Amino acid sequence: MEYRLSSSEREFAEAHHNLIYAFLNKEKLEQSEFYDVVALAFLKAVRRYFINKNLVDYNFSTIAWTAMKNAVIKEKKKQKFNFVSLDEPAYRDSEVTLMDSLGQEDNFDEKIIYLDLVRKVKPNLTVKQRETLYKRAEGLKYSELAEKAGITKRGIESRLTRARKKLRLVFVEGDDIA
Repeated sequence: MEYRLSSSEREFAEAHHNLIYAFLNKEKLEQSEFYDVVALAFLKAVRRYFINKNLVDYNFSTIAWTAMKNAVIKEKKKQKFNFVSLDEPAYRDSEVTLMDSLGQEDNFDEKIIYLDLVRKVKPNLTVKQRETLYKRAEGLKYSELAEKAGITKRGIESRLTRARKKLRLVFVEGDDIA
């Protein structure tokens, strides 16, 4: 839903536009990276300030600052979950990195698809689920996995079942669970 600011809202936004730069400077944020996020939050705060008459009792700068801060936090959370380092170990206590696991014989398109799937699935798997999946893929038996993890064979089966359900959402059904 697109909303255009009224002329009075637009004038108000122009008069307080310096809050955007003050916020970016105070929070030490790159203007090129966060200006759009912060500016949209600022404009939503202007609209909310005019629509919600209860907000007139408060300083606009407080309302705008809070809206911009929340928008930056939300954006950083999004960015955090989209980051996959190729140099990090595939699992704890491993020397194999994600880049190593791609193999040299794979073609470029397959690597891109694989990395996208890893990005989608990784945030939803626990560290233990990820480690167990990698070790199982290396050929370890359930009993060996259970011994290394210090749990029962049934515990390993449950862990892998939960992990496979999450993987199935991405690989089979194509849902973006991240």
